Amino acid sequence: MKEKIEGEVRSPLEWPDDRPRTRLQDRKLQAAWKHDYQKTLELVQKELTLIGATSYVVTHNELTSADGGVAVWFTMKPRDDYGWQEALGFVGVIPTVKEIERSYMARVQKGKFHPDHPERPPNANEMFLELTKHRDNAVAWARGTRQFAHDKVMAVDNFKEVRQNLNAIRLTIAALRQIERCGSPVMMEQALRGYTKQISAGEEHGEPVTA
Repeated sequence: MKEKIEGEVRSPLEWPDDRPRTRLQDRKLQAAWKHDYQKTLELVQKELTLIGATSYVVTHNELTSADGGVAVWFTMKPRDDYGWQEALGFVGVIPTVKEIERSYMARVQKGKFHPDHPERPPNANEMFLELTKHRDNAVAWARGTRQFAHDKVMAVDNFKEVRQNLNAIRLTIAALRQIERCGSPVMMEQALRGYTKQISAGEEHGEPVTA
């Protein structure tokens, strides 16, 4: 049985910067969805638990607001919290921040990841981002500041009411779980990448993007 996850509901709406908004006049009602707000919220929390989220924040404006949009920020538990050890060559070693940075730079150079490198491989950007993530995790571990940001967000404002947009998110998560039930967990992970937030310039680690 899945463990209960930590979460909260707060206002106002914290809409992700990289997602477009639906015009108020284009939003619709969904009469077929009968659950009230509280019941729908409970169902969303249940789906987040079943999908493996470890924490979440549900954001929306007051229920009487003309803007019934909902953004659910959540975090998935990393499969390998210490993947940086092997990636940076510190298996069985407790590195300092300087050693981590030195190992990181050596691997960037060896992998020819720099944008100006004449022999840069086709997948250099993806490999560079992955290595940088390992570096960041290693530095955070060394400094004792490891945090799990709400790195994913589902934002819906197609409907007029908060409860209906919440239900749309619930159904979306349920559909993603169906992919896993069909025996394709990797495909579910790939689908979830589409809900990863875009990092804004100057954004602090561990903080969600706010509207």
